[in-house]
Amino acid sequence: MLILACVSPILFAVYLERALRDVRASMPQRPVTNKGLPEKTLYADDADFFSTDSGFLHELKQIIPQIIGLYNLNANKDKWENTTLTEGDDANWMVVKKLGSLLGGVEDIKRRTALANVQFKALEKLWDRPNYASMTSRLHAYNAFVLPVLLYNAGTWGVCQTIIRKLESVHRNHLYITY
Repeated sequence: MLILACVSPILFAVYLERALRDVRASMPQRPVTNKGLPEKTLYADDADFFSTDSGFLHELKQIIPQIIGLYNLNANKDKWENTTLTEGDDANWMVVKKLGSLLGGVEDIKRRTALANVQFKALEKLWDRPNYASMTSRLHAYNAFVLPVLLYNAGTWGVCQTIIRKLESVHRNHLYITY
């Protein structure tokens, strides 16, 4: 049973890829205007399909649940996102949220900082009562509940030293209050 648990995520990824290959094989002809656009992106169990033609995407929405249903997979339509980028609006893409992160690096870092501050504030009773929990316990709570929110997807950020200093400042301020 232990071996199955270890292999389960890998088997799921293989199974999902097989279903998505069938989706691609059943897709309607991609519009000529999609030249240069990626067909799709895939991260874990999230897939995004790209097109400049809303009719094409509408057809995809009809076939995806049917095809992946053959593999006993479910497409949760409540979680489907539609993003429309307008031509000539170069800044619009930076505020698009995919997989919990904004596509614009600086915008995402500002959002992450705000979310981490909210999470830090939620643990205020822990910080305000030093006798309530040991320093080690408070640091464990900070590392478990605040730091991951602040640094979520940080590996995808391309940032300058100024932004790194701002992140370090937020982190130091949190640690100062924690102590």
